[in-house]
Amino acid sequence: MKNRKNGQLKFWNPAEAFRGCHYRSLSYFEKIADAHSCDRRTLLRYMLDWKKAGKVFSAGRGWYSDIARTAGVEDDYIKPIIELMSCEYPAAPFTVWSTYQLSQLHHHLPMRFTTFLSVERWGMREIAARLKAKRPELVFAVNPSSREADYLERPENLVVVRPLRFDDRVEAEGAHAIGIEKMLVDYAVEAERLSLVDSAEYHAMLDNAMDSGRLNVNALLLRVSRRHTVNRNTENIKRAFGEGCA
Repeated sequence: MKNRKNGQLKFWNPAEAFRGCHYRSLSYFEKIADAHSCDRRTLLRYMLDWKKAGKVFSAGRGWYSDIARTAGVEDDYIKPIIELMSCEYPAAPFTVWSTYQLSQLHHHLPMRFTTFLSVERWGMREIAARLKAKRPELVFAVNPSSREADYLERPENLVVVRPLRFDDRVEAEGAHAIGIEKMLVDYAVEAERLSLVDSAEYHAMLDNAMDSGRLNVNALLLRVSRRHTVNRNTENIKRAFGEGCA
């Protein structure tokens, strides 16, 4: 872990710090530093040196990663829905995402993809009906529950309409596409609610997402907390960034 030479504390190579996990929390480093009588100021100086050297990168508040490239997804697939909504309801806040955007991360490619459109709760049915009139080939399901999942029609062009979340206001009034961190958590909820993929497939997809690019772990865990949904998939997310990383 360290050696003392000329009174200086030397941490091991950053590659050792991230062995077995691409993400580490600040508290992870603090615990190791405390065990070796390293004060916080010295620890932070080492962390800053690592970041300047391009060996460590920020992964959200209080989190670090050794992955340089920021994680992200393409939004070409959802642009037609964004354009349609923007045309029909130019002043309305909304967000759009699709399971297709995460398809490259799956171990087994799903046979069908689902698009999720989030709008103001009071306008869900009216908006779905109006968009259906404009695009008859689309199939809309307004806020379906887990009980309705077994009876839900699942064509390739299914659009599920959900209430807009308060914490999506920035995206809803801007580009209308949510980030991959929010998408991963929402998929965790919807995958079980609507039986989109099983928990094993979701877990494999999450592992691929963690390795494919640098996630904002703070944003990811904050979304889990705000969703107030406990299922096998959301628990997988919390375990993925549990004691082994924190």
